[in-house]
This record gives sequence, structure tokens and C-alpha cells, in this order.
Amino acid sequence: MNYDSYNEVLDYMRFFFNERVDSSIYLEKLMTLIEGSRTEKTVIIRAIYETYMQYVKQSSDGIKINAEEKEMWIDLLHHWQ
Repeated sequence: MNYDSYNEVLDYMRFFFNERVDSSIYLEKLMTLIEGSRTEKTVIIRAIYETYMQYVKQSSDGIKINAEEKEMWIDLLHHWQ
């Protein structure tokens, strides 16, 4: 993913959440944040990250964030906040 490409970042996040989030409630929240970012022409990465972390904490599946995913979030937060 090219972190400088606004649309590529949002497209990747859409794909990522569709693969990782089983909760329809959290998935809808995340998609709303992503589409809101598109509409506002900005990436509201902190709100997206916090919503995803709430999902991870409340997930009954005990989702674990692997090293690659952690690196992705560090890069996204560094680049877009």
C-alpha cells in the first residue's frame, strides 16, 4: 500500500476491515468513518484506529494483532495524523 495515496489507503482499509471484522455493528461504524473520510477529503485515522481497537478488545474471538498489522497501524498513524 502506498501511504501517500489517499484513495489507496482508504481502499486498503475497506478491504482490511471486511476481512478482519466479523461484527456487523463495528464493520458499519468503520465503513462510515472510511466513507466520511472520502467525503471530507481527509483520513480520520485516529477515530478509525480507536474504533477498530474497541472491536479487538470486545471481540469474543480474542483477536490478536500480529507484528505486520502493528507495523501497518504505526505507519498509518504516523503518516495520517
